[in-house]
Formats: sequence, C-alpha cells, structure tokens
Amino acid sequence: MNLQNPQPSGLRVTLRLEIQPSGTIVASVIEFPDCRVEAATREDAIAKAQAAFLERFAHIETIPWDVPLPSAKPTYKHSAEVLEDKSAFETS
Repeated sequence: MNLQNPQPSGLRVTLRLEIQPSGTIVASVIEFPDCRVEAATREDAIAKAQAAFLERFAHIETIPWDVPLPSAKPTYKHSAEVLEDKSAFETS
C-alpha cells in the first residue's frame, strides 16, 4: 500500500433524473451536460446514462494546464508615480 501517493479509486459524478410529462425518465450526468439519455423506467435511464458516460469517458483525456497570466502594474502604483513627479504640479 502506497501511503505517500494515494490514488483515487474512481471518479464521482452526479446523475440527474427528470420525469417528463410523457412519463419517460431523462437521466443526465450533471458534470457532463451533453451526456443525456431517455428511457421508459428509472432503472433503464440510470443504466443507459451510466453506459453512455462510460463509453464517452473511454475517449476523454484530461491534462492539467497552468494558464500564464500577464503581470499587470497595479493602477494605484501608476497614480503614485504621477503624484511623485513634482514637475506635473509646477506652474510657469
């Protein structure tokens, strides 16, 4: 058992079940809004949603990406530099 780098044993997602006016059940994965199925029963909707998600998940790769942010000069610092320049206040 490796206690230094514990690996997650799975991924937890949330299924949303909606009863339609027609009586069918729509199941969707909240974290993947386009993973949506419809079935006649609750059990079938859950099974179809799980199967659709697993099929889609088999083709998904996630990678970390550190987005570089531009370093912006704080606006208050620019104002302080203008005030520091005494020539801006000299009158002729």
